[in-house]
Amino acid sequence: MKTVDFSFFLAAIILLLFFIVVFIYGKRGIISGRKKTVFMLIPIFIVMFLLFTVFNRTRYYEKQLALEQQRFIELQKKQFYNDSILLDQSNTRMTLDSLELLQLRLKSILKEINKQDKVTGDHSLLKENVRTKIAETDSNIQKIESYNEIIGDPMYLKEGYITSGTTASFTFTCPSKTQSEFIDLKFMFQDKSLVNKIACIYITAFEEKEDKSLHGIFRQSYLPREGLNAFKIRNYFNYYRSHLEIGYFLNQDTLKTEKNKYPRFYKVTCPGN
Repeated sequence: MKTVDFSFFLAAIILLLFFIVVFIYGKRGIISGRKKTVFMLIPIFIVMFLLFTVFNRTRYYEKQLALEQQRFIELQKKQFYNDSILLDQSNTRMTLDSLELLQLRLKSILKEINKQDKVTGDHSLLKENVRTKIAETDSNIQKIESYNEIIGDPMYLKEGYITSGTTASFTFTCPSKTQSEFIDLKFMFQDKSLVNKIACIYITAFEEKEDKSLHGIFRQSYLPREGLNAFKIRNYFNYYRSHLEIGYFLNQDTLKTEKNKYPRFYKVTCPGN
């Protein structure tokens, strides 16, 4: 219990005790002379103390409200989410942690403002602004979590891999030509049971040089999941003669043998626009 609330509570208790004592002494009829003067002064002091406590309590909560408003102003300036953070595993995790902490602080501020409303009056606009920021933060968290988790480069790809044709095991539409800095890639597996057999999803982009050689400009591995698989990458189609490959490696193909030295990449290729 806060000190200011305790003072208010204490004054109420003293006032209650006073009336109990007055009632007992009054029934006995022994209040007279000096005691009567003291009994007359006690209510005055209690009322003064109560008025002081109420005034002090109001000022305290007004000060606390000002502090919560300042906290909210500072938190409102924080912007953690941007498309580029989804390109890096550590930045994605750090951003999620920061957004979750921001969410907790915003909810704490809203709780304190609701509590202070009882003393300082309604602050609907401030509360609505805090709720809007909470909703925005929650939306950013959900947006980040809607994309597949990034993982580091698997060791089984260190020496390379082989490919063959185009797989039909997942539904995928190549992105259209756009000038945006980032593009979203999404697909679903035709067979849900296939997800548990996949070691990783792999996305890679190449730029074709004038001598027809291919120069790698992007590669990233992701954990697979049931339902919608979603990824955000830079728009490598802005490169001249670039193409993108998206697919997966099976767990069974990552176990190298004499006959199978390289894992097979089951993929779909998107030629540059």
